[in-house]
Amino acid sequence: MTFKCLIPAAVYQSVTARRESRHHAVQCRQMLADVEIRELHESGKLQIDPFDPKSVEPASYDVRLRRVLVARRGIVDLAERGVVLRHGDWAELESLEVMDLPLNVAATVGLRSGLTRQGLDWFGGPQIDPGYNGRIYISVFNASSTPVELTYAMSFATVSFFRLGKNASRSYSGKFQKQLTFPEEDVERMLKMETHTLSDVIQSVGILENTVERLTKNTDRMATNLGWIKGLLFAILFAMVVGIIAPIISHFMR
Repeated sequence: MTFKCLIPAAVYQSVTARRESRHHAVQCRQMLADVEIRELHESGKLQIDPFDPKSVEPASYDVRLRRVLVARRGIVDLAERGVVLRHGDWAELESLEVMDLPLNVAATVGLRSGLTRQGLDWFGGPQIDPGYNGRIYISVFNASSTPVELTYAMSFATVSFFRLGKNASRSYSGKFQKQLTFPEEDVERMLKMETHTLSDVIQSVGILENTVERLTKNTDRMATNLGWIKGLLFAILFAMVVGIIAPIISHFMR
């Protein structure tokens, strides 16, 4: 006897459609290997300027630092001097590279693990859309108790590229298209930040602790000095009392 499992056509079609959808999603978003990144750049389809072959990783490209916008301190050109992010500092990082993505390539960006291990936390958008042209920007926060030094052309973020199954119908056209510098609203907000950063609070606490320590030491010294003064005053008072009593005793002894 043969048993046959009967599956309703609608259920079969639904399961098949989900399988095909997952397979299609995998095909539509394929991460590019280092060889493909170089090929796309050499063909001019993926533009990275300036391109550094040493920045190409097995499946990503590491962008390098150009400038930093630090809260309440302003823009720092790292080509002129480095910058130290104190504990609690907020900052925006700007890439040296300018990228121009083709319509069939999207990307994601993240802070390099070497910096996250030093205590930097980062914030950014979920992806870079096809057709984006401009520098790479991410925001960071120093959550550690130690300062982090940033220098010119150091690798700070990793960009992973994904090839789409089809060209996007249009290029990215948001307000950050062709962004080559920090947005004016970001600069104004960071410079006019009214609330104190965590770094400022910690520094204020440190100053307060040092002041209390100095006052305590001064108080101890004053207590020691007062002890000596009290002894001197007691001796003077005793001498005065003796000087007053001695003539009286002498008078009655006559």
